[in-house]
Amino acid sequence: KTIGRQVYKLAGRVIQAHSLTIPSALTDSLGVPGPYLYIQYMAAPGKLFVMHVLLQTVGGLVVDVSISNMYKSIKHKGTALHIPAHATGKWGTVVIDMPALLEAHTTFKFMCLKGFQFCANMCVRTAFSSQSLYRSNAKLPKDFLFPKREGLAYDSLYEFEALPSLPPAQQNGKAYKIAGNLSLENADNNSV
Repeated sequence: KTIGRQVYKLAGRVIQAHSLTIPSALTDSLGVPGPYLYIQYMAAPGKLFVMHVLLQTVGGLVVDVSISNMYKSIKHKGTALHIPAHATGKWGTVVIDMPALLEAHTTFKFMCLKGFQFCANMCVRTAFSSQSLYRSNAKLPKDFLFPKREGLAYDSLYEFEALPSLPPAQQNGKAYKIAGNLSLENADNNSV
């Protein structure tokens, strides 16, 4: 209701039992080469939540990037990468630079996005891939903007997080562009 868009609400005591998995069979692969994955969500404050982003590596392994409020620090063990997150109760966007995240925290080289799973307790609006790096919610393509509220600063209403942290902006203020993209919901208006 607060953002005026259709969302998926995932709730329950057992977080794995209440989830949304894309593609529905984890043996399948989306095969999206990235590099940027955007997820718009709101996590319920005071409750555990987790997002799994499955990244296929050049060597054929799948790294499970788990983003959750269950973790206190970033940890990499085997093919699992745990990243802490906060449940603020506010809508927001997390942008994941998939190749850079693997490079920063593992020895693996990114090949493609295999899939993802959202587990209770959270609401998910959308997930999309783009070749463009958008540096804030206000810079997202029109179809992915959250509603504005009169008299309130846009970035004070909604969270924006980058994994890993964003590099400094280019001097001309334009977003970085990387070639070679397919997308789930393509922010650059090229549908798959």
